[in-house]
Amino acid sequence: MQDGPAGRQAGELEAEDLVFLLSHGLSAGTLLAAARAAREQGVTMDAALIAGGFMEEDAFYRALARECGLPFLNAPRVAMKDKPAVVLAAGLAPLPDGQEARWVIAPRGARIRPLLDMSAAGRRMDGFALTTPQRFEQAVLSGGGGRIAGDAANGLADRAPGRSFRGQARRGELLMMLALVFAASFWVTHAGAAGAFDAAGAICCVVSVGLVIRLAATVEGAPPIRSACRALRDRDLPSYTVLVALYDEAVVVPDLCAALARLDYPPSKLEVLFLVEARDRSTRAALEAHLRPQTQRIVTCPPGEPRTKPRALNIGLALARGDLVVIYDAEDEPAPDQLRLAAARLAAANPRLACLQAVLAVHNDDRSRLARLFRLEYAALFRVVLPGLARMGLPIPLGGTSNHFRRAALVAAGGWDAWNVTEDADLGLRLASLGYDIDVLESETAEAAPEDLGQWFPQRTRWFKGWIQTSIVASRLHGASWRSEPVRQIATFGHGWSTVVTALVAPATILCLAAVAPFAADTPRAQILTALGVVVFVAGAYALAWPIVVGAARARIQLSAVDLLLVPPYLVLVCAAAWAAVWELLVAPFQWNKTRHGRAPDSAAGATAEDASPVHLAASERPPSLPPRATVTTALPTRIPSTPDIESDRRRTRAAAAE
Repeated sequence: MQDGPAGRQAGELEAEDLVFLLSHGLSAGTLLAAARAAREQGVTMDAALIAGGFMEEDAFYRALARECGLPFLNAPRVAMKDKPAVVLAAGLAPLPDGQEARWVIAPRGARIRPLLDMSAAGRRMDGFALTTPQRFEQAVLSGGGGRIAGDAANGLADRAPGRSFRGQARRGELLMMLALVFAASFWVTHAGAAGAFDAAGAICCVVSVGLVIRLAATVEGAPPIRSACRALRDRDLPSYTVLVALYDEAVVVPDLCAALARLDYPPSKLEVLFLVEARDRSTRAALEAHLRPQTQRIVTCPPGEPRTKPRALNIGLALARGDLVVIYDAEDEPAPDQLRLAAARLAAANPRLACLQAVLAVHNDDRSRLARLFRLEYAALFRVVLPGLARMGLPIPLGGTSNHFRRAALVAAGGWDAWNVTEDADLGLRLASLGYDIDVLESETAEAAPEDLGQWFPQRTRWFKGWIQTSIVASRLHGASWRSEPVRQIATFGHGWSTVVTALVAPATILCLAAVAPFAADTPRAQILTALGVVVFVAGAYALAWPIVVGAARARIQLSAVDLLLVPPYLVLVCAAAWAAVWELLVAPFQWNKTRHGRAPDSAAGATAEDASPVHLAASERPPSLPPRATVTTALPTRIPSTPDIESDRRRTRAAAAE
């Protein structure tokens, strides 16, 4: 930008440009308070007014339409001739034939200034109509919903088929897996005890890769500490988008909205998108009752398949305006300063750092023994293993929430794979394969663990099904990748197949070795394989218990003997879930097992029957013309005369807009 004649940057919106709002119920004190907020936060006047709660978006744009002599459209219907992403970025779309205008615009920031300049110069803007950015977004979703849904589901698969599980396992991959199973079965059947020992030895070798990585991460993993990077001033903070994909979550909506409202971040640089499926009326109704419109808005995801969380997140990514993007789940309670910490860390880091994973901490472990074990599992993973992997520069399988991304890196990676039911782990490994780094953020997000087997088992089955999908996709490696970064590729193998094989057959394999070893032939091969089984068993027990003990200490969890005694039965449940995942992968590969959060009150039964569809307003209204802003003689005071009554101003501007 270049400096204008008045010493300000060209196109910049100032309080003097919005003096016409004084004729629409806004007081001079409130306008100056918004101007001060805009300077302190480094944002435009319209963002400070609306996001700061000084004026409602609807009232602002209706006043702007009257000032410019343009019709205001309540519910525009746009003709989608370009890609929805292009239309949204431009804030300009053509209207169907037969409308009183040819184009609808929803300007922000510097794009508002030319409209006011043309109005002041008395230039006509025939053919244009004006609406709010939110109404414009809804119009684009309605007119281009099919294209948005299609790109959200298939964008990655179309651009990089090898990185998506849309086509499921390829023919060659299936043949290879069947050949391995057939060869192993043939060898065990015809070679007797020797064949069983060979198969067990091969399984132990695969399992040992994951054990070595977990042990090494435990040795390397220092506790996450507050980074020494400089905190950013409000005006230096980047814009942030929070994406929350919801389905059938009406019960937890009040707590979720309250938790997100506690985030300490300038409202003018924050947007929260609640991504709701079109058929989920109860969740949308609950959100409308608790929504904070200054920073939060509901996005109704266009219908499409697969109906998964990553598809919804891709829709949100297409609408996101933030430089940084974070994912939260319905039950999350992030630390209020988490966004500021992530922004400061990413600003100080190398651009290769694409994502920060916050620490997930279970807060309902007092509800059941299962939730207690879940908390110990999370303490080991997020406080020990992941920090260790980050310190070693190895790929990190992300958790499904509290991932803070650079939006540019997320877009470059293709977003989420809508056909993978553990899209978080898949994305973490994909970012690593593209040369990006991931680190752990020294901030906690509290969330609820499943409290009974009916919640836990379907969730863990989905996780293992997704791990198999991720392992298949991650195995599609070129030889150059193995030669250039062998350690990272071995780590990827360990995260994938080693984890899957460990859950499926490792316990049974070790038990078989222990049972057969005393009766096996006294041969060097049998002795070596028996010794290998013993080493893997001991290392496995150590790799399981050590991170739990360390993680519990860092999370200040008081371990008991009962906790440790319940770990083996817990592993039996994990093994059962892994086998259920294999079956589900064959019969329903893209089925998303929903984890229910919260406890529904007794009176909630009838809530889902309510239809919360949006109210359809009149198509347009042409306001009476006002004199150009050059003729407005109301002068702004040189300073704020008193504390502005913002709520009173909002009532007056709302009433003026409705006239």
